[in-house]
Amino acid sequence: MVDTYTEKMTRNPTESRRLDKQLDLMVENIGYLLHPSITAALPKAPAIADVATGTGGFLLRVRDLYPEGTFDGSGISPAAFPPPGDLPENVTFTVWM
Repeated sequence: MVDTYTEKMTRNPTESRRLDKQLDLMVENIGYLLHPSITAALPKAPAIADVATGTGGFLLRVRDLYPEGTFDGSGISPAAFPPPGDLPENVTFTVWM
């Protein structure tokens, strides 16, 4: 199977900025990061996974809302992941294939 994303989009800082801007626009347009029905049901320290995490922007924002939680992101390439040294201890990223 051909990986269209790999063929058409490169993994570089420009693409990472595009992905982060896309998240910004989505949150701005819908008015929230997590649907209110989800936030109402989450415990104080949720365990949240983000598959196809990209830059990890979503997880890092959710982590700001729930600093006591555990957050795991996975993606097909680590190229867009934040540097491990810049991450809070409760946020991890792994390559998933």
